[in-house]
Amino acid sequence: MVTTELQGRFTSDNHCNDREIAIGELVAVYHRTHNELLSSIILGGLSASRDKSKTAEAYREKRRIADGIIDRFAPRFCPGFSRNGAIYADLERAPIVEPFSWSTTDLEVMISPRKVIVVDQWFYDRVREALERRKLKEIVWNARQYWKTAVTLQEYRKRGGGLFAIPEVVIPEPVDTKRIRVLSN
Repeated sequence: MVTTELQGRFTSDNHCNDREIAIGELVAVYHRTHNELLSSIILGGLSASRDKSKTAEAYREKRRIADGIIDRFAPRFCPGFSRNGAIYADLERAPIVEPFSWSTTDLEVMISPRKVIVVDQWFYDRVREALERRKLKEIVWNARQYWKTAVTLQEYRKRGGGLFAIPEVVIPEPVDTKRIRVLSN
């Protein structure tokens, strides 16, 4: 459970350096997390390994398989990135769709647009669908396309966005608590 004191510290406006934001070194992206993970995120930051909720177990297993297949193509198209070790975020706050079987909280995550990529999640969803239908050619084609769409967030913003059906930000490394702010839902 998140204490009021911890949450107060974590929602303050001075969660990162204003100078970095002003000159565009940091930009906001949005990550939705389970409430049961909020305490560990507040204390230790955001990382891919924190997703240990029992409510998402079946989803996590299917995601692990799809991520593993897609990651086989990462070195060729996007060296240094992996879906299995990444944190995912949206460019805008996603609307809350009820009912969820779990409670969630939105986080504002400040990241360097030069160090993260934006990909089209539409191809990831097609990989998941093709896996269920056991269509190998579709799996391979969509996995390649997923990484081929990758551009840095800096480049995405320079082009004016709008490049993908479902833009997804891939953050390759953990995010420190100073760069995270809890948003009220």
